[in-house]
Amino acid sequence: MKPLRTFIGVVFTIGIVAVVAAVAAAGSSPKPGQRALALWNRFPASATPRPVVPVGEGVVLDPATGFTTGAAKIAYIDGNFTLRTSLPKKPDRADGYRLLSARAGLRLLRSSAGKGPADSPPLAVTGVRLGTATFQTDRGKAKLPAWLFSFRGVTDPAAVLAVAPPEVFYPPTPRPFSNSFSDYQDDSATVPRAGTQLIISFVGAPVGDRPCDASYSATSVHSAHAVAFSISSRTVPFSGACLAVGYRRSVILRLSSRLGGRALILASNGGVIPVTRQPTRR
Repeated sequence: MKPLRTFIGVVFTIGIVAVVAAVAAAGSSPKPGQRALALWNRFPASATPRPVVPVGEGVVLDPATGFTTGAAKIAYIDGNFTLRTSLPKKPDRADGYRLLSARAGLRLLRSSAGKGPADSPPLAVTGVRLGTATFQTDRGKAKLPAWLFSFRGVTDPAAVLAVAPPEVFYPPTPRPFSNSFSDYQDDSATVPRAGTQLIISFVGAPVGDRPCDASYSATSVHSAHAVAFSISSRTVPFSGACLAVGYRRSVILRLSSRLGGRALILASNGGVIPVTRQPTRR
C-alpha cells in the first residue's frame, strides 16, 4: 500500500485521529465537543430545504485549466481585478434557490483572494454570466447556480456560488479546542439507509495485534443542530519506534437518533465532515 503520510512515534495517529485521540486522553472536559456544538448553534438543520453547506474549495472554484501567464495567476491570487464588462441583472431564483447578485458574487471572488499587495497588473474581467458549477458540500457534490467570471487571456472562468443566504450556510471557522492539528478535510463519512449510524473514514495505523497496530472507537455528543464526534485509539504496546505508514481506516459511530439534517463535525475543532449516502448493494 502506498504511504499516505509519515512520522515516527509510539502511538501512530494521523489527521483527525491525532486530534481526537489527544482530546480523549486529556479527559479535561466531561463533555468534549460541547464547544464545537456551540459553533453550530445557528445552523437550521430542520429547515426545508436544508441549506447548502459548502466545504472543500468553498464558494469559489478557480479556473479549471489554470493560467497561461504568471502575471495573470498572481493577479488572480491577489484578487486584483478590473471590471471590463457590465454586470448582468439576476433573476430572483434559479433551480429553486434564491440568488446573490452578480456584484455580490464579485465581492465573494475578491474576498477569497490573498491579502498581499498587488504585485502585477490587474486581471481584466471580460464577461459575467449566470450558469452552474459542481461544488463540494457537506452532503456530497452538488450542481448549483453559479456566477461565471471570464478573464482576458484565461481559458476557463472562475465559478462563484450564486446561492444566497439563508439557503446557503457558511461553515464557522474551526477552532483549536485541543493542542493537536487536524486534517479533517481529508476525512469523510457515509450513512446507511437507517441513518442511525455513520461509517467514518480516516487515515490511521494498521489493523491487527502486532506492535504499532491500533484499534479505534467513536463517541459523540449532539444538539438539534449538529453531531460532534471523537475517535479514540488503542495501540498495541511497543517500546521502539513505529514505521511511518498510514492506512485508510474506518470506524462506526452509533447515534441515538437519525442524523437527519444535522451537520457532522469534529469535537476537537468544529470542522465539518462531508456525509454521503452509502450505496445500495444489488
